[in-house]
Amino acid sequence: MDSNNNLTEVLQHSLRVAIGAASVLVETLQDPQKRHQTFEQLQSQFKQKAEELAQKGEVTEREARQKAEEWLNQYQSTNYSSSSSYSPTTPTTSTNSTNGELQNLTEQLIELRTELENLRKS
Repeated sequence: MDSNNNLTEVLQHSLRVAIGAASVLVETLQDPQKRHQTFEQLQSQFKQKAEELAQKGEVTEREARQKAEEWLNQYQSTNYSSSSSYSPTTPTTSTNSTNGELQNLTEQLIELRTELENLRKS
């Protein structure tokens, strides 16, 4: 029962907020001086909030760059340590078998082209 009561209070409060906002909007639109004052306040608040967000973004960007540099340095240091023990190996496929596979694929391609031409004619 308490949750129903709480929900009713929240809904009633939300309705009052909406009615109050609408009332302020109507008053602001009807009175040119109040409208000008309200828009100046909103613009000032917007500029202040934008500046706060820009500062926060700058700090976050700096932190992200530092983290990325740390990861990059860590990655490079691991690669350098593992590359010192790197020994290149010779390919296991010989040139003859590669040429044979290439020849086989070329023949298959020719057969497919011929078949495609025959299908187009019929």
